[in-house]
Amino acid sequence: MDKYFVVDTNVLLKQPEVILERKIVILGHVIRELEKHKLSSNPELAFNARKATRVIDNNLDSLVFDTKDYMVKFDPDADSNYTDNKIIQCCLDNSYGLISHDLLLKIKANAHSIELLEIEMNQNDDYKGYRELFINEKELNYIIDELDKTNPYELHINEYLIIKDVSTKHKELENQRVLDVFKYDGNFYNRVSNKGFTTSLLGKVDPYDAYQQSTLDSLQENKMTMIKGKAGSGKSLLAFSYSMKQIEKGKRDKLICFVNPVASKNSAKLGYYPGTKDEKLMDSSIGSMLSSKFGDKLEVEKMIAQEKLVLLPFADIRGFDTTGMNAIVWILESQNLDIELMKLAIQRVGDDSELIIDGDYNAQVDSNQYEGSNNGMRRVSEIFRGEKYYGEVELPIIYRSEMAKRADLM
Repeated sequence: MDKYFVVDTNVLLKQPEVILERKIVILGHVIRELEKHKLSSNPELAFNARKATRVIDNNLDSLVFDTKDYMVKFDPDADSNYTDNKIIQCCLDNSYGLISHDLLLKIKANAHSIELLEIEMNQNDDYKGYRELFINEKELNYIIDELDKTNPYELHINEYLIIKDVSTKHKELENQRVLDVFKYDGNFYNRVSNKGFTTSLLGKVDPYDAYQQSTLDSLQENKMTMIKGKAGSGKSLLAFSYSMKQIEKGKRDKLICFVNPVASKNSAKLGYYPGTKDEKLMDSSIGSMLSSKFGDKLEVEKMIAQEKLVLLPFADIRGFDTTGMNAIVWILESQNLDIELMKLAIQRVGDDSELIIDGDYNAQVDSNQYEGSNNGMRRVSEIFRGEKYYGEVELPIIYRSEMAKRADLM
C-alpha cells in the first residue's frame, strides 16, 4: 500500500498540484488557514489560497481529510497548542509522511523518523501581467458573455486577458491571431483599445501586438507600470513615447530618469569620464539609449537644459521627493537594482507623479548582486500586483531586427 503524506499549507499555496501526484492527507488546520488566507489583504496570498482551495475541491474523492485535534504526546515539554507539534503527532499516530517547505518542521520530523518527501520549491514566477486564452473563434461571443460573471478567470486587478484563435496556437508568437483583449478592473472585464497616439517628436506610435497594446493601456490608466521584456521588445520605446506625449500635451511637466549606471556584464570599464553629472550619464549606456530614441544627442541636451528631462543616478536620489513636480519617474534598466535600491526609488515618488519601471531580470542583469530573489523588479511584481494603481506587462516579441531575435537564442 502506498504511503500517505500530510501536506503543509505553505506547499499548497505555491504548488497545489502536488495533491494530484501522491496520496495526500489534508488536515483541518490547513483548511482553516486557506480559508483565512482567501480573505487576506495581500492579493497574491489571497489568490494562491483560492487556487489551492479550488484544486482541493476538484479532487475531494482522492484526498484523505483528517480533522482530529491531536493531543501532543511525543514530547512532554512540547507546546500542545503549536500547530507544527500537532502535525508531528498526526504523522506519528498514523505513520504518515510529510511534505513541507518549513525548515523547522522538517527538522522536527526528521528527528522523529517521519518520512519527508522533498518537493523542490518552485522559484519561477511566471506572472506576466496577462493570461492567454485559446479558443475556437466561434466561441468568442460565449466567452465574452462569461466575462460578465464575477472574474471567471480569477485575474488580478489590472491583469489582462488576451484571447487568441486556437487554430494558431502552435504558430510562432507573432503569428498567433488575437481575437480580443480585456482587462479586469476589480469589478468588470473591460475591452482594451488598440489605438496608438502621435507625438511631435516621435511621430505615430502604434502597438505592434496585444502585449504592447496592453502596455500602452497600463501606462495610460495606471499611476505605476512595470514593463518587462527582452532587448528589442519595445520596453523603452513605449515608456519614452508615452512620457513625451504626456509632456507635449501639458499633462506632465517633466520626465525624471533614475539610473543605476552599471557596466554591461563581462564588459571592460573605460575608467574616469570627465565632465558634469549629466555629461557623464550622457556618455554612458543611458545617454546612448536616450539619444537613439530622440534621434539626436542635442535634443536630449536641449530637454535637460529646459528642465523637462532630469537624469538622476541612484547615488543622488536619497532625500529626493517628486511631490509638486507633476512628473513621470522612469526607472531605466531596473533589472540592475536590488530590493533596497528599488524600495528607495519608489519612495521618492509623490502623489502627483507617476512611475514607470522597465527592465528584464531574466536575461539582462549585469551584476550578480541583483540576481535571483534579491532582484528589485521581481520583488515589485510580488508586492504590487493586484493593487488598483499598478499594472505589469511582459513583452515577449523582439522587433529590433532578425539578428537581435536570433541572438536571444545564444
